[in-house]
Amino acid sequence: MKKKLLYAILLSASILSITGCQSDNSTKETAKTEAVADSETTKTSEEKTSDGSSKAGSVSEVGGWKVTYEESMLDKKLENVSTQLGYTSVESSEYHKEASEGMKFCLLKVIFEKVDSKEEIDFTKLKLIDENGKEYSRMDDAFLSDLGMKRLQGTKLNFGTNEGWICYEVDESANKFTLEYPFEGETLSIPVE
Repeated sequence: MKKKLLYAILLSASILSITGCQSDNSTKETAKTEAVADSETTKTSEEKTSDGSSKAGSVSEVGGWKVTYEESMLDKKLENVSTQLGYTSVESSEYHKEASEGMKFCLLKVIFEKVDSKEEIDFTKLKLIDENGKEYSRMDDAFLSDLGMKRLQGTKLNFGTNEGWICYEVDESANKFTLEYPFEGETLSIPVE
C-alpha cells in the first residue's frame, strides 16, 4: 500500500513538473524590452473633479460597469525591440508604427469590470473627444500586441473584468481629451490629460 501511494505521489509530481515547464509557445520565449520609447506618460493618483468625473488612476461606476482609467500615453511614433529566444537561435526584431501626417497616437490603459449591468460595452460607441469637441473612434490597434503591450480586446464586452490598452489617432495639436461612453441611463465621462 505504501509503495502504491509513493508511486502515485511521484507520478503526480512528475506530471506537474513537466506541464509546469511548458508555455503557450514551447519553442520560443519572448523577452520584451523597450516597450514604448520617447512617449509622454501621464500617471496621477486617484482624483475626482468637482463635477464628479474621473482623472487618471481613478474609478467610475456608470451603467452597472466599473471603469478604471489608469494612464495615458501620447506619441507620434511607437517602437519596440523584442528578442526571440529559441532552442537553436536568438533573433531580434523591431516594430515601428508612426501616426499619419498631422496626427499622433493617444493610448489609454483602462479596465472594464461588469458589476451589475444588462448592457454591453460596444467599442464603436467609446469616443475620445478633444478640447475642440472633435470626436475620435478607436482605431484598429492590433499592433499593440507587437509592441509588447496588453491590448484590450476589440469585441463587445458583456461580462467579467477586461483590462488593457486601447489606441486612438488624434490631431497632433490636441492635448486635452475626454473619454465618453453613452449608457442607457447616463454617460461615462473621464478626463484624459
